[in-house]
This record gives sequence, structure tokens and C-alpha cells, in this order.
Amino acid sequence: MAAARKCVYALGLAACVVLTGARSVCATPLVGAEVGAGFFKFQGTERSTLLPLETLIGFVGGFQGIVPIGDSFGVQAGIEFANKGASWGDQIATDNNGNVIGTFKTQHSVQYVEVPVYARYAMATESLVSPHVTLGPTFSFEMSEQVKFSGAQDRSYDVSYLKSFDFGGAVGLGADVQAGPGLWTFDLRYAHGFTNLAENGFYGDTVHNNGFEIMTGYFYRTGRPH
Repeated sequence: MAAARKCVYALGLAACVVLTGARSVCATPLVGAEVGAGFFKFQGTERSTLLPLETLIGFVGGFQGIVPIGDSFGVQAGIEFANKGASWGDQIATDNNGNVIGTFKTQHSVQYVEVPVYARYAMATESLVSPHVTLGPTFSFEMSEQVKFSGAQDRSYDVSYLKSFDFGGAVGLGADVQAGPGLWTFDLRYAHGFTNLAENGFYGDTVHNNGFEIMTGYFYRTGRPH
């Protein structure tokens, strides 16, 4: 996975070079919103050898804008809410006498306000559907961090196992569908946190956010193409 991190980082740098070299705006900007689901699990932690980590499924969504640069390139940026973390799986619940009363699921849930800044390349086609590629850095600011129990036990408590800021990157594939005054968009992204979030020794010396996001949304055109 170290190679994957280097790959995403290299793609992000390449995007910055592309955007720096592009100057003219030849199409109309768009604004809109996307919502979807994230599938995240911590990577690199020693904790997984003691308590196998599983994928946490959480909400991802927010508002974004797209500023075209040239005929195919653009910048997509915005502000999102993202629920990341990991599941600790299912455990058996017992009463005070040791009798089994059911099972419960435990999750380490971390809520972030995230600012993504993507380079965007949309392929020109003759149809209403246009594929696109996005890549670039993400800046994540922790809002809250909790351990949650659900099932035979239903409760949660605040924790502080991780650092509160994560610098990461994402690369994705998607499609734009012409619809009315704007675009329906569909995206699949791989996201990885470059920051080592380990703190207080709970996850050992190393832990990173890592996962996939599936999102859809609608973007309105804000003017006429130039």
C-alpha cells in the first residue's frame, strides 16, 4: 500500500502542474451538491493484529463547484462532511451473571469536515454521457471522534485516539449526464490519508485513513459558455 500512497501523491502533483499551466476559461462554471457512502478501514495499524478491523460504512456529502479551464480540464473543489474510521466487528454481550444476551457491533467513528481540491478531466463525447477523471489533495478537519456500540448494547462515548487533521489525496472515475440546466454526476473515488494519525498509542505507531467513496449529485450551470 506504500506504492499506492506514492501513486496518489504523484498524481496529485501532476494535477497541480497541469492546472498551473492552464490559463483560459472556455466554458461555464457549475455549482452543486453530491451525496453518497464511504467505505473506510484504518490502514497500517498494529491494532488489527489484536482486534481485526472491518470496513465502516458512513455518509459522505457536501457542496462543490466546478470551474472549467480549457475545453476538457477544470478544478473541482468544495466542502464536505465525511464519516470515516473502522469497525471493530461483532462481540458477544453478557449480563452480570455471564449469560449471553446477544451480540453488538463496535465502531470507531470519526466525523470530518473535508475540503477537496481536484483536478478534473472530462472526455468530450457525441452522446449525453461524458466520462471524467478527478485527482488531487484533500484537507480533513476532525469534528468529533466516538466509539459507538449498536445491537445488544446501544451507547457511545467520545474518544481522542487520532490526530485532528488529515492531509490526504483522492483519485476517481465518474460520468456526467446532461440533464436539464446542468449535469447529473456519478463518482467512484479511492481516498487515502497521508498523515500518520497515531496518537496516545492506541493504534500503535502508525494509522491512516483509507477507503472508497461512491457518490452522485447534480450541478447547475451558472452562466453561458464563453
